[in-house]
Amino acid sequence: MALNYFVEDSLYNERMNTCKQCPSYGTLGVCSECKCVMPVKAKFAHFYCPIKKWDRDYTKLVINKLE
Repeated sequence: MALNYFVEDSLYNERMNTCKQCPSYGTLGVCSECKCVMPVKAKFAHFYCPIKKWDRDYTKLVINKLE
């Protein structure tokens, strides 16, 4: 599995909407549970939420897309 697999914008937006509603979502988009910067983490297919708000998803991939 390559680490450069990004999810489609629709899934990214869904993940970010979930994160923004979570009480763990903090200043500058940093999650207080996993300490990750969520606008970055939510873009990668192989990442997941440690408190199970969203999971890995390889069904909507955009391979090697850098924005």
